[in-house]
Amino acid sequence: MLFEGQADHLIPSTSQVLVQSDLFKMAGRMIGHSFLHGGPPLTGVSPAILHVLLGGSRETATIVLEDVADIDIRETIQLLEMKTSSELTEDQRAVVNQLALSWHLPVLTKANHVWLLQSLLQHAVLGQTSKQMKQLRQGLQDTMLWPLLEARPDVVSVVFPHQSMAKCSAQGMELPTQQSI
Repeated sequence: MLFEGQADHLIPSTSQVLVQSDLFKMAGRMIGHSFLHGGPPLTGVSPAILHVLLGGSRETATIVLEDVADIDIRETIQLLEMKTSSELTEDQRAVVNQLALSWHLPVLTKANHVWLLQSLLQHAVLGQTSKQMKQLRQGLQDTMLWPLLEARPDVVSVVFPHQSMAKCSAQGMELPTQQSI
């Protein structure tokens, strides 16, 4: 699977084998060709991933907990979202600190609680997928879809619609706005 997570919060897989094989570049080409030939779109990609993929900065991306595909990491980050640092048990603090240290971030303190929450979210969603997004962008450029996405930001919702916008039928997926482009 090239994308993982839940509907409308899909992020590129963090598998290094997929990155080393340039499969995300191929996926970008497939997305481009599918759009150019009226095929089904890639639905359900996280808005944070789309923001950065299409040239937005990592710092301005809106990341929500649902964007974290790994359930164990999501549960650890959720501890910080639900409780203040003083409300965490020693075991919970240890789990949060272990994750933070594994990503070369400082341990949890009262002063850095909110910052650490945002840093963990950003690393889990965007930090581990930067190479994948670079390859996707290259694939989109290979099919000349990239200039269209840059020139017409309104087309992004057609190329990468929310899963709820796509209608499934016996003929495939249809988008209500696809004909207006």
